[in-house]
Amino acid sequence: MKAGGKKDIRVEKVRITQSCFKSSCLFIFIIFVALLLSFATYKRNTTWRDEERLWKDAVKKSPGNARGYNNLGTAYDEQNQPNKAFKAYMTALRLNPDFPQLHYNLGLFYHEQGKPYRAIEEYRIALQLKPDYPDAHNNLGNVYYNQGQIEEAKKEYISALRLKPDHPDAHNNLGNVYANQGQMDEAIKEFLTALKLGLNNADIHYNLGNAYKRQGLNEEAIREFELALKLRPDFSPAHEAIESLRRKFQTP
Repeated sequence: MKAGGKKDIRVEKVRITQSCFKSSCLFIFIIFVALLLSFATYKRNTTWRDEERLWKDAVKKSPGNARGYNNLGTAYDEQNQPNKAFKAYMTALRLNPDFPQLHYNLGLFYHEQGKPYRAIEEYRIALQLKPDYPDAHNNLGNVYYNQGQIEEAKKEYISALRLKPDHPDAHNNLGNVYANQGQMDEAIKEFLTALKLGLNNADIHYNLGNAYKRQGLNEEAIREFELALKLRPDFSPAHEAIESLRRKFQTP
């Protein structure tokens, strides 16, 4: 519009009913959450691109630096570039085969690539080189758990907690083992401990909600499912769990 000119703007008044208002609010909320997630993804990707540039420069200046190639592999892995990550890890391995953090990262890499037996092998090597490595015990437990080897997983989580009693992930994972074995009191204790240690994420609230549900503590279960949804609004299993409980106890 040219400066000084007037534009004829016709405003049509719209009566907003309650259902229309709710729908509009829901739509705006969904858009807001999507924008937040997009921003977080952009920020995370930017961070790892910066890491990639940093470690590329480091290995260029010090080509015999195994740690630099290990960190470059991690940067590639975080950007979902497995081929480049693997190449960087293999270079690091050639330079220093006795680097426990490298074997730990290879364990993560192989687990993500759907190669659990290779992951187990790498975590075991990491623990041979560094027996006091709680994260390696915890992640080795995760591989065992996903393979259905529950007792082996339990041993690894307990080993992680002996080394680091305030390891929130290990408490959560041990809670899953107890829930799998039907020991709900112990499971609830572990989930609550993980939350107290600061691991406040949707999965733990969901796990705790399921444990309460199996104990018949339905109000507590719904509360935890709602907390899970507050942290992750698109968490469909929590939505389904709440609806299932509400349908079950709805009076005709």
